[in-house]
Amino acid sequence: MGKVEDSSSNKRKVGHDENSGMANTKRAKETNDEMEEEWCDAAETAWEHYRNYIDSAAESEEQDNDGGSDTDELTELISLLKPFVSVTSSAVEMGSDEVQTYRTIRSLLPVLISMSYLHLGSHAISEAFHNAGQNNEEGKGSEQHQSAEDYLSSSLRYWPENPATLSMLANYYRMNLLRSPASVCDMYAKASNCARIVRDIAISVLKLNDDEVEKNLKEWVELLLLDGAVGVECIGEDDESDEDGEEDDDEDGEEEDDEDEEDDDGEKDKKENDVPKSSIASQKDIMISNENETKDLDKTDEKDEECFSPSEVEATSSFMTALICSTLGWHDKALNYLKKFGFTHRVHPNIWETACGRKSYKNENNLCDENSRSKLLFQPKRFSSKSNENSEMGSGILPPILYQKLCDSFAPSSPYWKESNYDNRGYYSYFLDLNDDVKTSPSNVIEDAIVNHLLPLVEEELPSNTDGKKIVGAEWWVHTRPIRANLGHQLHFDTDEAILAQEGLVTHPISSSVLYLTGDDNSASNCSKKHPAGSTILFNQTPESEEVAKNAWISQARDNSYMIFPGDMLHGVLPCPGRQNEKDNTSDDSGEVPPDNQPHRLTFMVGFWTRRVPDKMKERPLYGPCGMLPPATDEHSWVQNIAKGYKKKGGFKGEGRMPATCMKLPQVAPAWEYIGCEDSNTKNDDTSKCQSDELNIEPELFPPKSLDHRFFVHNAPKCFSDSLYDKDECF
Repeated sequence: MGKVEDSSSNKRKVGHDENSGMANTKRAKETNDEMEEEWCDAAETAWEHYRNYIDSAAESEEQDNDGGSDTDELTELISLLKPFVSVTSSAVEMGSDEVQTYRTIRSLLPVLISMSYLHLGSHAISEAFHNAGQNNEEGKGSEQHQSAEDYLSSSLRYWPENPATLSMLANYYRMNLLRSPASVCDMYAKASNCARIVRDIAISVLKLNDDEVEKNLKEWVELLLLDGAVGVECIGEDDESDEDGEEDDDEDGEEEDDEDEEDDDGEKDKKENDVPKSSIASQKDIMISNENETKDLDKTDEKDEECFSPSEVEATSSFMTALICSTLGWHDKALNYLKKFGFTHRVHPNIWETACGRKSYKNENNLCDENSRSKLLFQPKRFSSKSNENSEMGSGILPPILYQKLCDSFAPSSPYWKESNYDNRGYYSYFLDLNDDVKTSPSNVIEDAIVNHLLPLVEEELPSNTDGKKIVGAEWWVHTRPIRANLGHQLHFDTDEAILAQEGLVTHPISSSVLYLTGDDNSASNCSKKHPAGSTILFNQTPESEEVAKNAWISQARDNSYMIFPGDMLHGVLPCPGRQNEKDNTSDDSGEVPPDNQPHRLTFMVGFWTRRVPDKMKERPLYGPCGMLPPATDEHSWVQNIAKGYKKKGGFKGEGRMPATCMKLPQVAPAWEYIGCEDSNTKNDDTSKCQSDELNIEPELFPPKSLDHRFFVHNAPKCFSDSLYDKDECF
């Protein structure tokens, strides 16, 4: 930790002459007093600057103004305190006897500088994202990224154990591919450990009697350590009274709440936010004790009854550590962090190993029996060509020209993503009526690919016992994810959000499908090093399932291949690990790799419906579920682009259907591993039990909602069906 400069080092050299000794001693005392007064004044002024910044940041958040916080307050603060605080040469091992106890304001000066640099780094990152979203070339340059890294590194130079900085820097390295996954994982793990220790130390200070600590110390500790560094809320009687008041307000304002819910209805998929919430924002999704306190407690008793929320930083860092460990195959280490959340099930380690290409696994004895298989409308399948399966370029399920047109239309640099506001918008898709006009004369590359190449494969695989229902429409959407920098896609069910919101009915397409456009690593000479993009995982589990799936299918992302599955199956995407070294499960490209030069996992999804979904929609916004194709204007130039080469009649000529090879997807069983307590009622015989040490500990942390993709869950399988009715649900 940064050290506070000892004022004795600034004393004038004192001679040893007896006649001048007393004079020098007096002069040294005066110098000490002056220095003491100087740093006290500097600390007081610096604290005012910090409070001003916090107030401006809070006001900016209320007004939804990302750039409204006054960072000049922070730079003034830093310049004031630097003469009194030195940087540290090395980090102190948390848990050692040398760890600061933060019992004086002076001991918190390095913390104040560190937190100021953290805020500056957070601001620089937000500004870079904003400029990149505005297609500002300056935002894409290295200067802003470098300044963000400099700020965060400076934060750690003054306080190497700053949990919030460690967590934010780990995320920054992960997002910008500046460190290997293993290195990032270690940084998250350190942040988790430091957050727990700092939280305990800070709470111990707050529980001291006021006459035992100097004035304003508790304010510093609460704002810097609890609120800032670890993201902890103090929950007392006032908070409980506020909650009661909020409940009363809710009863009086039901109509207003209903309007808010209606605004959120139909939001099916938000672009994942890969930047975890920093500790600067308080944790909102925490469980608060509802125990009633007696009203005749004196002030001391009330203070003793105060409780503190879990650390948001510890939760985020622990969750990310478990997720990256699972991606790297370190499943025992991941389990140590999953214990903190009290999860009952996790996606089985063998699924992670098979999906990442590290293991070919098939347990014949545990695969679902014929009775279970009969519940599925048809078996999941993948279509490709022989050359594509052998990793040769230029061939696949779509003919070369059409395939390239589709890739170009939705390339990461194409106008589609900016014009549709993909990064900041909720789920949106488009509904295509499969009428005779579209089938005979497709007017763009989307219609051509669906009606001439994808639809026929689906219709050929559908069984005859579909009650005479025919496919009449196709809902399509696209996703792009940078390999290694994304966390996958949460487990979910495809459904009609409109009728679910309006009538509470859960319906599904008769078939869902994924066309893999890019993400396969054709440059890898060894097939075992291929498939850096995240694999799609599908579970033999529907919303009506009363037990977790016995088995799962894995579809690895291979360019220009096509995978179909029943529309009511639970499915998602595991994180994109990149190519892995066989020796240490770390990334091959662990140096600085510009994210813009990294391949993306680009996928084109189609859900085939036997009814026209928009017919029951009360509203059909331009960018929403099952929306209409935007007009081909300059504002939507991507619509113009997909229509190039197509005439009003006849469509694009020259390429017929490619000969398709149907392949079975690899199956893995069991699909879930039970990691809860042995006496839990949630365990069933369809899961594998982990062989680690006893897990019957009381859960303390709660998974960050923005990061939780349900690879680790509570109360399975009910949690998946319940998620359909969550208004914040995103697919």
